[in-house]
Amino acid sequence: MPFLLTSCFPTQKLPKRYKSYAARNYVPTKDSIKYFVGVSGYAHGGGGSEKVKVEQGKNIFSLSGEGQKQLIESIADNEKTSEELLAKLSEDIIPGTREVKLRDMTRFNRKLSFSVDNLRMNPADRIMKVTISIAPSPGSEIKIVSCNKLTADNKAVVLSSGITAGAVNLLEEPKGNNDLVGSLSADVAFEYKGATSTKEVYVFNGLYNRDKTTVKPNDVVISQQRCVYPDLAKDEVLSCSYEAVVRHVIDGDNTISEADDEIEVVKGKATTSDISIITKGQLTPKLWMITDSRNNLELNGPTGQSVLLFATYEDALNFITWFKRSSSEILVNSKMGNGAYQAELSGGATLTDSFIKNCVVKGL
Repeated sequence: MPFLLTSCFPTQKLPKRYKSYAARNYVPTKDSIKYFVGVSGYAHGGGGSEKVKVEQGKNIFSLSGEGQKQLIESIADNEKTSEELLAKLSEDIIPGTREVKLRDMTRFNRKLSFSVDNLRMNPADRIMKVTISIAPSPGSEIKIVSCNKLTADNKAVVLSSGITAGAVNLLEEPKGNNDLVGSLSADVAFEYKGATSTKEVYVFNGLYNRDKTTVKPNDVVISQQRCVYPDLAKDEVLSCSYEAVVRHVIDGDNTISEADDEIEVVKGKATTSDISIITKGQLTPKLWMITDSRNNLELNGPTGQSVLLFATYEDALNFITWFKRSSSEILVNSKMGNGAYQAELSGGATLTDSFIKNCVVKGL
């Protein structure tokens, strides 16, 4: 009976959300989506050829109360004045260390940043979905390894990324009916697979004693690091394209109601400007040498004779200060590092007092 009664009442059709709704899909060869959505990108970051680890020296304040007391008593037994006592107490008990590790420059990171713009004058038009694809250009010698830290300044979006067939795809979708205008960025790791160059970089430890006197050349600890970096024949760029879906209001946007709107959903693909990743020489590390403008200081060691190169200016300056202060010992016997290395000059020139006095640190 209730069913029969309710069936007698007239039914009313639900109102249509839009006056009309249509979809348009541009073929891949036609990039008219550019009239609706603009995407531009660039790469930045990833500079620097070394990683520096610094450990501060240990002083009296690093000790326990009992240790501080014993140190003061020990120094007081050997120093005559309070000034000498204070000077000794201010010195480091254990000197600080500064370790430089060169990175393999054939692997590097770049932050890729993109701007997504709604190019329509109609404020009712909305970008509903954007997929940005980046890939090494044809003939490129770089490979995309990973993509992470995907972020956007528009908090009302959902982001995702993936690598397919060597290309990174960044997907941006709105929460609700929000427009996707704004910027997004991702950290992308690359690997260079082309020709490389290699240089040997030297590290000197223990150049000075605790009392600031110079260590004998033969007692200096010497190690080598190999620096590998791309030998680029041309700049490397990424090809960039995007696919977008746009909600376009053809007519009816002059009222609050959507019932009189004529809606068209437009989908299409387009290409945008290439993104420069590496320029020639960009990943060549900045190295430092010792020279008097005519000859360069070289070391002849286990791996042969090569120019004495340093990873940082500070390391080179620390060495050249020790080198000049140790000139008398070096001129008598140019052996260094427990006899494993010998100081020589380029071109077969003889190491002289004049070179030691006039040599300076110079960037390579």
